Amino acid sequence: MTYASGAIDEGDCLAAKPQGDYQKAVAALSKDIRPAGINYFWLAAAYAAGGNTEKALATLQKAFDVGFHDFAALDTSPYFAALRRDPRSQQLMQRYRK
Repeated sequence: MTYASGAIDEGDCLAAKPQGDYQKAVAALSKDIRPAGINYFWLAAAYAAGGNTEKALATLQKAFDVGFHDFAALDTSPYFAALRRDPRSQQLMQRYRK
């Protein structure tokens, strides 16, 4: 579900994540995605949780490019736990924290 603002309702789209069905979450999040930071954040979360580091990093880059800067969410979300240990992710986040 998307709102008038174009933001994705993560409750609807990520319902598959607790069951580990990250491909279903990616498909739901990718459908008609609007270029908004929060939308790319949730898509990157699905990629990261599913172990697709390359796509997670590329999607996080898109999130930052459109103005996403919620580092508290990135720092605490369990979906990004493995990604936070990746040096490329650390470099990317450090570049945008400034």
